[in-house]
Amino acid sequence: MTKEQLIIEVTKCMRNTPYALRTYLQTYDNTVSKYVPLDLFPDQVRLIEDYDAHNENIALKYRQAGVTTVTAAWASKKLVFAKKQKPEKILIIANKLDTSVEMANKIRNFTEQWPAWVGVGFSADKNAQRHFKLTNDCEVKAVATSKDALRGYTPLSLFLMRRRLLKRMEIFGLPVWPLYLRVVRLSLYPHQTDTMQFIMKFMTKR
Repeated sequence: MTKEQLIIEVTKCMRNTPYALRTYLQTYDNTVSKYVPLDLFPDQVRLIEDYDAHNENIALKYRQAGVTTVTAAWASKKLVFAKKQKPEKILIIANKLDTSVEMANKIRNFTEQWPAWVGVGFSADKNAQRHFKLTNDCEVKAVATSKDALRGYTPLSLFLMRRRLLKRMEIFGLPVWPLYLRVVRLSLYPHQTDTMQFIMKFMTKR
């Protein structure tokens, strides 16, 4: 690939997330016991486009809809294409640590698949299942629900998993009782500590 072709490809990937995921990522298909290209259904494409267009997203889903897989793929693209001057920090919170670590591992797996020309790898300074860092200073951390989940870590993206975490979504203006809430993503910024504390208040309720 020439330098000009590379510039065109990078630009295309940054502007068209569905294209980037379909072109460079694979997912394991249990029916054939091997990795296959990440083929996106129309609903999954709309979900990705919503992630790109909006800072606050709630995914209402049925089981085995591929929302977790597609969300992890989307997150990996955010990580590898982030600039070192503006790194992405993702915090995954679930009611069980195993659940959040599983999501982090999905993101890790997709991150490993991006081609060498993205120029991003895993940092030797921090490379554990629960918390890993990339060479462009992006980070992913997985934790279980607790009042101290945000201590010492200021995320730009927050993934809340399992519907039991948020029984009343008043942070979006109206009380909502979603039937199949799987993932909530909120883009936050370091100065919004009040918002983060507010979210934690609802997450620690049962």
